[in-house]
Amino acid sequence: MHNFILFSVILIEGFVSIATEIITIRQLLPVVGGSIEVTSYIIAVYLLALAYGYKRGGQYVGNYTGVLQRNFLIASVLIGVGLSYNFVQFFFVLIPTGALLLYLSIITAPLVYLLGQTLPITMNLFSAECRASEIGSKVLHISTLGSFLGSILTTIVLMNYIGVTWTILTTCILLILAALLVSTNIRHSVLLGTIVLVPFIAITNLYGLHSNVLHSNAYNTYQIIEPFTSRDHSVGKLLVLNNSGSSYLAHDTYTGSEYIEIIKKIIFSDLHLRNNNILVLGAGGFSLSASGDYTNYFTYVDIDPDLYKVSEKYFIDKVNGEFIAQDAREFLLHNKIKFPIIVADTYGHSTHIPAHLLTIEYFNLLANNLTENGAAIINTIINPLLVDKYSKSVDATIRSAFANCMSIPREYANEPKNVIYVCNNSAAKHKSIIVYSDDINRSALDKLAINSGTASNKSATKP
Repeated sequence: MHNFILFSVILIEGFVSIATEIITIRQLLPVVGGSIEVTSYIIAVYLLALAYGYKRGGQYVGNYTGVLQRNFLIASVLIGVGLSYNFVQFFFVLIPTGALLLYLSIITAPLVYLLGQTLPITMNLFSAECRASEIGSKVLHISTLGSFLGSILTTIVLMNYIGVTWTILTTCILLILAALLVSTNIRHSVLLGTIVLVPFIAITNLYGLHSNVLHSNAYNTYQIIEPFTSRDHSVGKLLVLNNSGSSYLAHDTYTGSEYIEIIKKIIFSDLHLRNNNILVLGAGGFSLSASGDYTNYFTYVDIDPDLYKVSEKYFIDKVNGEFIAQDAREFLLHNKIKFPIIVADTYGHSTHIPAHLLTIEYFNLLANNLTENGAAIINTIINPLLVDKYSKSVDATIRSAFANCMSIPREYANEPKNVIYVCNNSAAKHKSIIVYSDDINRSALDKLAINSGTASNKSATKP
């Protein structure tokens, strides 16, 4: 077989192998989140299956092209069906407990195991005159180049320009092409399999998709539920990102979700903020300023570059504010403007905040980007009773960056609920704050000073 064909097949295998890993992480995001733990499970299963694929590939003797054709066609089915949006949703609804490891065992592991056999098998098809080290170095070189192209093109180009669904179909077509390339005489079985596979995989991925999913990219799968009845019995529409409710807007009043209305009351009514810059980290559906900006200027920051155009097309008539497509922490690191209010609502899944946006370093960045008397308003989903380690740690981490915070739970219950933290930036810089004790207790004097100041302010504002 000509070396050009063999290297083309190896390039395709490298491309598809890394693309498969990326697509797996992306497709599982709506159902299991994108935590470091989930990603580590995927990578661990991928590497283990790849190792045993390498081992098995070196054990074949004869019929090399037949084995490659079989592997590529089976792998294309596993990708086209197993990674399809419809299959993933059905699987994780059908099996709610232990679904991740089971899915990785029956879809990811066999798929990578088959692809891993490619390199040792193709090495047998090169001329016997070449040294083993020379063949091995060239094969690894081309395969790694394919993986490089797969990692770049899959995320930056394919997912963002043609969507996740068509990215899956592209990888399937590449594998079918590889199956055809390794056959000097195209067998009827391979040709028939190709003719049947392409429509089958396309139907599996596209059937019912466009009626449910409005848009899909490397970050989010967009859906709209309309009409949607909220907890307060108002009727509107719900923007769903990665199978999680992200933003709600009532049809008539443009009011948002309960926690959004709490934040709006704090900013616009309680603090009476006007003619100021407000930073919102985690844009959602831009519902915070949907009913009006109260002469304030909003800057929304979100990692998904398509969020603005998709929201304006399907969810909200007009976004009141500027949109910046950037990671929240990266934005804070390079920002030069101080904000009197920063709203942090950085959920990438129903109960999941990206790990790097839940650290003391991140909350210190929030404080550093606030004005002297500014306030950070942080939305969390934790247990209001703080009875579990996660809820206690989130609470302790936020309070470590801000000396004084008030927490406002949507409701007290022994289950995860929205808990909004309002943290004053100036309090963190007051070194003179003391703790009252039985020995030294100046609470009465401090309270008197507050009352005197309040009375003075009231008298000064009388007509």
